[in-house]
Amino acid sequence: MAPQLGRKARPPALAVDFKMERNVRRSCDWSQITGRRSQVIMKNVIQMTEKLINVECFDCGADTPRVILPESRSGRVVRCMRCGAIYVSPRKAGQFLTDARMGDPPPEVPPDEKKWAKINAAHRFNLLHRWNFVHDPGTLLDVGCWTGFFLKTAEKRGWKVKGLEPVDAAAQWGRINLGLDILTAVFEKAELPNGNFDMVSLMHALEHLSDPNTALARVNRLLKPGGIIALETPNADCLAARILGRRWRQFISRHVAFFTPVTIARLLKRHGFENVRVRRIGRTVPVRLIADRIKRYYSRPLGNVLDRVFRITGLSNAGIRIDPGDIMFAAARKK
Repeated sequence: MAPQLGRKARPPALAVDFKMERNVRRSCDWSQITGRRSQVIMKNVIQMTEKLINVECFDCGADTPRVILPESRSGRVVRCMRCGAIYVSPRKAGQFLTDARMGDPPPEVPPDEKKWAKINAAHRFNLLHRWNFVHDPGTLLDVGCWTGFFLKTAEKRGWKVKGLEPVDAAAQWGRINLGLDILTAVFEKAELPNGNFDMVSLMHALEHLSDPNTALARVNRLLKPGGIIALETPNADCLAARILGRRWRQFISRHVAFFTPVTIARLLKRHGFENVRVRRIGRTVPVRLIADRIKRYYSRPLGNVLDRVFRITGLSNAGIRIDPGDIMFAAARKK
């Protein structure tokens, strides 16, 4: 019988590829591998299947993490003892994309997605106008644009747009269905001309990147003098995160860095931006999405009940404005 693996060899925060581990166990002649040697072999198997990477703080570079969540869908969440930044460490090597992802099936895009995306994009553009960041259309690069609905709204407002998306299936959908110029590539490796854009947007992209500092430094180089950065990202300093802990909806597998209004403003100023504005922001969504998110993240039975109620009452496709306070919108101008 295969020896049992001690708990210390398996970090509690991250899931192990148990199928691969089981196959390795079965393929070994454990009658010939006993004691300390078997423990060393299985420890190497775990490290191989998980490919864990310890990382330093993305904000200050210190290696002084304090665990605030031993486990979540993102992994083990830590807070830097020096600057307070929140991030995932250790990480699985595949937790963020280092190359474009090819071969995925086409994304499932609801028929009314364009309607809601247009409403939400308009709200963000109106906010940029109120903050005196945007007046006339210019050139826009949207990093992590997914299928490109934000880009399409900007294009209809007169902007010359370009998208960047690492998942080829999503980029292809935007190219075919919306007629957009979307490049399939990860931001770190994309070939883009410096000083060419009036605005660079990162809508729910920064939390996916392995090195936010490098990303923001490159955004600064891509912008024209006086250009604008606009970004949207989860707000880790919110009531929902404190109450729900590891069940917070923003703790998902590909989110590796988390920001607060203080840390995002500090990062933007560090990388040559001024007039930084940050605020919480909500979204207009179909009512059915509430039931879907409850099913996915919190309680499937409750979500099913709500879904049925919404369908019976005919409210599923009605729009509702929600703002749980766990998303923030930030903008700043290049010096």
